[in-house]
Amino acid sequence: MTRWTTFFKQGHEGVISIIPDAKGLPNLGKDLTTSEYVRDNADDILMTLLKEGRPSGHELNTTGVDMPPKGGNPSLSDDDLMTIIAYLRSINQ
Repeated sequence: MTRWTTFFKQGHEGVISIIPDAKGLPNLGKDLTTSEYVRDNADDILMTLLKEGRPSGHELNTTGVDMPPKGGNPSLSDDDLMTIIAYLRSINQ
């Protein structure tokens, strides 16, 4: 079992709608495997996005759908969020 599989099987599977393949869901999430935002921004920027979320009216929200802080799971720690960031970096092309 990979580190990612273990992480998501430990109850974190609802964190972000794009996990485990990070391809997004129709009308809900972006494909993060090819995301310029993931590729072009530092970990601290991604951490802020994950911690704070992004309301549908935010100028950088291109889906028109609210992204809740911590993917709607307030129990996620900073270490959990860094695990998600590392995973997204590992699959981003």
